[in-house]
Amino acid sequence: MEEFYKRFGLRKVINARGPATVLGASRVNKKIRKDIEQILGLSVEIWELQRRASEAISRLTGAEAGCVVGCTAAGIAISAAATITGDDIAKIKELPTIKGPKNKIVVQKGHVIGIGDSPLDQVLRLTGAEVVEVGEALDCAKFHLESNLTPDVAAAVYVLGDVFPPNLLSLETFIKICKSKNVPVIVDAAYETNFTHLIEKGADLVVHSGQKWLGGATAALIAGRKDLVHACYLQEMGIGRLMKAGKEGILGIISAIENWMQRDHEGILQKQMEMAERFKSKINDVDGLSATIKRSD
Repeated sequence: MEEFYKRFGLRKVINARGPATVLGASRVNKKIRKDIEQILGLSVEIWELQRRASEAISRLTGAEAGCVVGCTAAGIAISAAATITGDDIAKIKELPTIKGPKNKIVVQKGHVIGIGDSPLDQVLRLTGAEVVEVGEALDCAKFHLESNLTPDVAAAVYVLGDVFPPNLLSLETFIKICKSKNVPVIVDAAYETNFTHLIEKGADLVVHSGQKWLGGATAALIAGRKDLVHACYLQEMGIGRLMKAGKEGILGIISAIENWMQRDHEGILQKQMEMAERFKSKINDVDGLSATIKRSD
């Protein structure tokens, strides 16, 4: 490893943050790396590889279908585009010019955050849609959302995380209101490790990172309704072409899903807790410092 860092002029990093994109995301394990290395030397039909990915994503999430795109931000933009165009190729090729009645995307104002360093509203505006921010930065009530779900709304976006104000609408309430208005819900679940509960709760499209906790190469998976996932895949004929995943990214997702479903999750958690407890003990021994352990979802 010393030689590798030296060859490319890179500094060694002690990563105490986790699979953050700015630190190169996850360290891909040997099995997944081997699978990626093998496909790099092969030719495949990408549509067939995406079909295999869809099957793997369905097994992981319980969704009707899935596809692989370049990253989570790409997945959000592509999902939004799919709700605007459906499978209409002419509309797909027109974006970001929208020629149709659905031209708005709704999101709680408090959820307009940086996706990496790119603002969520900018990611959505790549589709040409008008982004409608509902509620206030620290508060969103049911009436805020209900009054803005007008007939020209193509979708509503919900961002998962534990850093948001408590007075924003919960996911369950958000989905219930949107369902009552027949508005599809897109969920940004980049950091989620529970890959089934969002589909179970009624989300129409869910975007998960492939290179974070899942541990694959740089890519993202979109899971959800078959018709909308098909429309997501068709975006490669339009603005999604800039956001596509290569064979290494798609195969990396498939291999990472296989690895995830075979992992000893309880055993891994136990080891992590043991390390965290040792770290906590050392911190608490220092005058003026204290530590607690918090587990993310």
